[in-house]
Amino acid sequence: MTKEDAHKLFIVFKNDKSLFEREEDYKEYKYSFDEVDNYVLNQTNKGYILLSIKYNEDVIGEIRFKGVENSCSEIGIILKNDEYKNKGIGTLALKKALEYAKYELKLTRIAASILKTNKRSQHIFNKTGFVLFDEDNHFYKYYINI
Repeated sequence: MTKEDAHKLFIVFKNDKSLFEREEDYKEYKYSFDEVDNYVLNQTNKGYILLSIKYNEDVIGEIRFKGVENSCSEIGIILKNDEYKNKGIGTLALKKALEYAKYELKLTRIAASILKTNKRSQHIFNKTGFVLFDEDNHFYKYYINI
């Protein structure tokens, strides 16, 4: 993901209210050019790998690999707003990201921490072959061997 891609994603990004356990925790996302530039720089400096999800040349989401080491990583996925959700795009993007992880990054195991309130992500990860192995107060923990 380039900085340009990140700006295309976040300029119209909308937080999903359903992900927040308490309504008072929800804050509407407000785009900031400098914050998006810093986001990409900070993620890269942490060693994260950011991939753009594109649909008809529009950047509509992001896949993030973090903590790539010992043939393992943690993965995360976001789509920019409800216009692109519940259409199979997240599932397809996750499948492509797993191929990238296996063949380009040479990873053998991927983990994911998914908010218990995020039913859409849970569905996508289950459908893609991830296995639930643990949970805490806020997250379900999944993994897949690839």
